[in-house]
This record gives sequence, C-alpha cells and structure tokens, in this order.
Amino acid sequence: SIGSLYQFFPNKPALFSALQRRYLDRSQELFESLATMVPADKDWRPLLRQMIDTFWQLHCDLPGFRAVWVHGSITAEMLAAGDAVNVAIAERVATMMAFFAPKLSLAKRQIAASVLVETISALLFVAVRRERREGEALVAETKFLCESYLEAVLERGGMGHQG
Repeated sequence: SIGSLYQFFPNKPALFSALQRRYLDRSQELFESLATMVPADKDWRPLLRQMIDTFWQLHCDLPGFRAVWVHGSITAEMLAAGDAVNVAIAERVATMMAFFAPKLSLAKRQIAASVLVETISALLFVAVRRERREGEALVAETKFLCESYLEAVLERGGMGHQG
C-alpha cells in the first residue's frame, strides 16, 4: 500500500531516487560482468550486441526504472548520478577497445567510448518510453548504428569529424 511505502520514503522524489540508485548499481554490476567476456577471436560485434540486449532487458525488467524515466520524475541529482555511471562505463569501454585496436590512440578510444555509451543510453531511454514493438525496433537500429560506428573506429582507425 502507499502508506507502507511512505514508512520507508518521506516523499515521491526520495522513492524515485532510491529506484534510480538501484538501477544504476545494477547497471554497473551488469556492465562489469559483461566487460570480463572479451572474446579471444577479437570479434567485438557479439559482445556489443550482447551488451545492448542486456541493458535493454534490464530496462524492460525493472518496472521501477520505467516508472522513473517514463513518467519524467527526473531530478538534477538523478541526471548527475546517471552521468557519473556513464562516464565510468565509458572509461572501461575505452580500456576494452585497446584489446580490439591496440594502435588506436587513447584520446580516440576515450571519445569513441563516450559516443557509444551516450548513444546507447539515449536510444534505450527513448526505446523504453515507446510501445514494446517500436522499442525493439529502436534497439535493433541502435545495434546497427553502434556496429557501423565502431567498425569505422576500430577497423579503420577513423572517427568522423576531427575538428
């Protein structure tokens, strides 16, 4: 009941903050478990797809997450906490990219990792707010977009606009 909820949380923002913290903690745990699965054959595509699928499933499986993001109950603190998690994940992705493209400079890996993490995060945010079928289509396009971008970065050493 709502009365029971407010025994533990003084108000709605406190409840949403707790839900968001739980989601961010779970996101970091999931990412770390996936980050240890670097393939021996250096084919990064299945790992990228699995990461996107795993985070999409996390979004779908946590109704509290959906309540916070879908209903727009987002505070500045929530945005800052989410950004901090994305920055930490991007740092780890940049390190992982060295395995796949050892000659790629650290600066290029860092910016490419940020582009990937923020792109996936933003598109999953949109996908979770849509009807399931449309959300799944957005996730499929997110995979295509990220694979195309990462192929250009890792396999050709390029990154779009440099200036």
